[in-house]
Amino acid sequence: MRPPKIGKGFWVEFGLIAVFIMIALLSLSSWVRRTGGELPLSGEEYLTRADRFLAQGRMADAMVASWYARLKDPDLLKARYDIAVIYYRNQWTFEAMDDLNEIIRRDPNNVDALLLKARILGEHGEVEKANGIYLNVIDIGPDNAEAHYYLGVNFQASDPKTAERELRRAIECDPTLKPHILEDHPFGLKARLQLGRLLYNKGDLDGALAVLEEGYMLDPNYQELKSQLVDYLKVKAQTYQTGHRDYSKSLQCYEKVVSIDPNDADAWEWIGKINRYYLNDYEGALKAYKKAYELTKDPYLIADIKEAELHLKEEKNKKDR
Repeated sequence: MRPPKIGKGFWVEFGLIAVFIMIALLSLSSWVRRTGGELPLSGEEYLTRADRFLAQGRMADAMVASWYARLKDPDLLKARYDIAVIYYRNQWTFEAMDDLNEIIRRDPNNVDALLLKARILGEHGEVEKANGIYLNVIDIGPDNAEAHYYLGVNFQASDPKTAERELRRAIECDPTLKPHILEDHPFGLKARLQLGRLLYNKGDLDGALAVLEEGYMLDPNYQELKSQLVDYLKVKAQTYQTGHRDYSKSLQCYEKVVSIDPNDADAWEWIGKINRYYLNDYEGALKAYKKAYELTKDPYLIADIKEAELHLKEEKNKKDR
């Protein structure tokens, strides 16, 4: 791996590292005062604490608990791995790699260490080496969602067919959407997002929408997937307008957009236009135009609102005669 360049944020990062180390040392000194240097718990018990602290984002406490576990049992590879995870999350990748290489030296089939090493290599541009490790992980355990996911991501540009296969396998291997300590979303959901993009890029818009809609139903709060789904629904709506002249189906796409994102002013405006100009539904148009104006305060929409109101008023007067 190439050494990182020192940029403008170096001293900020250095300060954060110093604060982290200070907190960890304060925790360590507090333990020494309380226990006189004794370790009352087992290594496994300290590991349980470390994992809990990691899940809570308490990195300094997790580091100290992992150190305790390692002091209690120097052969406890999980303690060394937890320390590597903390190094990685603080962007100390070279220190993380030292611990990971030691774990792998002692246990060549340690999947957690192999996956983290591959992740670091990939982030440093050594994608081929990372892919080799991911393939090794799959040899060890064919149903590893993380390895399949990153192979799918890494092959998207060079080998879309392989990428699609790996992303589908990642989805299959994560049916319960298991959380991951280093990811904001489970691999089963992330794979759906990447697969949707891949299918769209190869011209399969319907396939992309199906995959993304499935992901949205599983987790409506996955913002990146939600935004991608909305974008592709708008593309589908435009296809119905320009290619098929099927304005009812175009309207359905925009209605689906606002059901996903009620604050999408562009979709509301299109709902108004389609209802007004192609479906002769002035009531639906008025409702949509008002919603679009509420969101944007665009003065041009006032004319559309007034026109729809005037038409509805004239229609009412005709009925009352």
